[in-house]
Amino acid sequence: MPKVIIAEKDLTNAEAIQFDDYITLFPSAVALSDLAAGQEEYFTSASDFKARLPRVQPESGSTSEAIDWSIETKVVYRLLELGMTVLYRVIGAEGELYSYDTFWKKYEDKGLYNLRFLTIGSSTSASACNCAIQCAAARGDAVALIPTGTSESVDNILTFVNSLSVDEITRENGVVENPFKYAAAFAPTFSFKETSEFAEVEEKYPGYFGYLACFAKHTKSFADWFAMAGSVRGKLPFEEVKATTAYGQADIDKLQKRTLTDTETSAKAVNVIANIRPYGDIMWGNRTLFPIVVDEEHGTGLKASSFLNVRNLCCDIKKTLYRAARRFTFEPNSDSLWINFKGAITPLLEQMKSGQGIRGYKIIKETAAQKATLKAIVKIIPIEAVEDFDLTVELSDSISVTE
Repeated sequence: MPKVIIAEKDLTNAEAIQFDDYITLFPSAVALSDLAAGQEEYFTSASDFKARLPRVQPESGSTSEAIDWSIETKVVYRLLELGMTVLYRVIGAEGELYSYDTFWKKYEDKGLYNLRFLTIGSSTSASACNCAIQCAAARGDAVALIPTGTSESVDNILTFVNSLSVDEITRENGVVENPFKYAAAFAPTFSFKETSEFAEVEEKYPGYFGYLACFAKHTKSFADWFAMAGSVRGKLPFEEVKATTAYGQADIDKLQKRTLTDTETSAKAVNVIANIRPYGDIMWGNRTLFPIVVDEEHGTGLKASSFLNVRNLCCDIKKTLYRAARRFTFEPNSDSLWINFKGAITPLLEQMKSGQGIRGYKIIKETAAQKATLKAIVKIIPIEAVEDFDLTVELSDSISVTE
C-alpha cells in the first residue's frame, strides 16, 4: 500500500516558566538616581543597585566620590547579593507607612505585585507594623516581617507585640481569618563583620533582616517550607554575627510560649537571634504572630498557623492556585477544566509530600452556587518544625531485646 510519512522532530529545549515568588517589599527614605519619593523599582542585581546609590563629595585630595551608605541601603544591597529580588519604594517621610490607604493598599493586588515578604524598612513604629500585617493578610500569600519596637528587653518586646492590633480579615466567601498568622516578629538587632567596601562602623541590623538572609541563603539547598532557624538553616551568612542583646533560655521561653498561664488570655511569639552553644549567634525561632488564645472548642496551645514554615508552605500553595486560576479563566467549565486545574497544582503538592512539607493532601471539588464558578477545597496535613524533645535516660539492670 502506498504510504506518505511526514514526521517532525523538535530537538530544542523546553523553555521553563520561571516565577519569582520571593520578592521583598522594602520602603526607604533614601532616593536613588532616577528614583525619587513615591517611585518604586524592582532590583535583582547588587551592582546595579550600588551604581544608583547617592554619593558624597570627595575629601580634600581625593578624586573619587564615596557611596553614601545607610543601614537601609546596606540591607537591600546584602539581600541582592544573596540572590533576593527587592521592590524598593522611596518614601518622603516615615509617616507615609502609617497610612494604609495611601501607601499599603495597592500592594494588596496579587495581579500587579507578586510579593512574599513585606517590611517597614528601618521604621520601628507600631502603626507601620499594623499596616504591613493588614496588607499581608489582605493578600493572603505574603508575610509581614516586623521589628519589635525600640527596646530590646523581653518585657517591653512582649508589650509591643501584644499591643499590635489589626482587624480580622473576612474573605469574599465569608471565611474569617486572624491577620497575625501572616506576620512574624524578630529581635534583637545584630551586627557582624563588615566587608571592606563599607565604612568600618558596627551597624545594628534589624532582626528580620537576619531571617531574610537565612531564607535567601538556605533556600538554595532547602525547600522554603523548612524552618529557617536552628544550627543549619538558622546560621546567618555573615562572619562574627553578634546579637546586641543576649537572650538566655528563660528569655526565649517567655518570647516563644507554648501555653498560657492562668492569668493570661493571649500571647504572641517572637523569633530571636541568640547564642546557642556551640553554634554561636543564630536564628532561633519559627513562629508567626498568630496568638495563643483560650479556646475551649479546639484547645489552647500552638496550631499549624503558629509556625512560620507552615506559613511559607501555604504561601506557595496559594500562589500556585492563583496562577492556575488565572491560566484557566474563561475556559469551558467542564470536566476537562477540573482535570487540567488539578494537574496544575498537583505537582507542587506531590513535591511537598515527598519533601517533608505535608503528610498528605486532598483536592475536593464542590458545587458552586454561582454560575461560571469553579469551587474547590485543598486540604493539607502540614508538618510543623520540631521545637521540643521529650527524652528520658532510663537506668536498668537488664534490657530485653525483641524483634
